Amino acid sequence: MDDQFRLDECLFRAVFSKDLLKSTGKPSSAAFKDPHNGGLSVERDGGRSLEAAADGLQAHLRGAAVYVTVSTCYECKALVRYSPSPQNKYHSEIHSSDNVKLLSNSQAKHLADNAVVFRL
Repeated sequence: MDDQFRLDECLFRAVFSKDLLKSTGKPSSAAFKDPHNGGLSVERDGGRSLEAAADGLQAHLRGAAVYVTVSTCYECKALVRYSPSPQNKYHSEIHSSDNVKLLSNSQAKHLADNAVVFRL
């Protein structure tokens, strides 16, 4: 796997608390902010089926599996970075820009508004 992302590639995020899900069924923008780490941790599909990618995410993280596409990130000028770890070759991050990791409020809202809740 390399650092090239397909525009339609899905980036999965675990939403740890059901209260992050709005009454509409969409995650709140808080699900796309990580003030502790800055860069927003996601797991790329890496060519796997959506089921297999969600299984991989939920094998090591609890919560709902939600995803956005790479093109959705680009729509709000967010950057997608491949950042594999020894434990997870699919780990990636979404950054606000080249110099800022933490997503802006408007970027987080855009991702939340366009996220798909795949599995609770």
